[in-house]
Amino acid sequence: MLKKSIFVFIVILSIFILIGSVSAATYSISNSTDSDTISKMISGKIPIKDSKFIKNGDVIKFRAGNYNNLKLIVNKRITITTTKNSKGKVRFIGKNKGIAINLKNNKNKKANIIGLKISKYDYGIYGKLNSGKISKNLFYKNLNKAIAIKGSKNSITNNRFIKSISGLNII
Repeated sequence: MLKKSIFVFIVILSIFILIGSVSAATYSISNSTDSDTISKMISGKIPIKDSKFIKNGDVIKFRAGNYNNLKLIVNKRITITTTKNSKGKVRFIGKNKGIAINLKNNKNKKANIIGLKISKYDYGIYGKLNSGKISKNLFYKNLNKAIAIKGSKNSITNNRFIKSISGLNII
């Protein structure tokens, strides 16, 4: 019985070590990449770098600049934020229609969206999100809702809403 207990302990310990050794990747995106390519990388249709696709747990950092008519479909548990030197300088600018960040997550996935300026979209952030974080974003002149999400256990803090018809709608 003692041998069986030791074996089970070693197997469980090995599993924890393997899980702990899997680490998330961090990728940086520049506004020199066209919006369509960025959208395809985020949605997983094309690799982001060196034949690697975005996977759960990855961090996507946008460099300073304007990202015109960028429409992201987020279907993984990822973080979208800015590089260290780009805080307050990453602007998603729409054409008064569409969704800047469309969350297509199932109930077990979460996403984090931190530190972006999103303006001139129909919706800034829209979709289904559970246990996610939307923080330190600026929403400016969005036509319908700046944030419209369905889900639970989300943290929506320190966002600013300027001249948007409606700031926040949680279903």
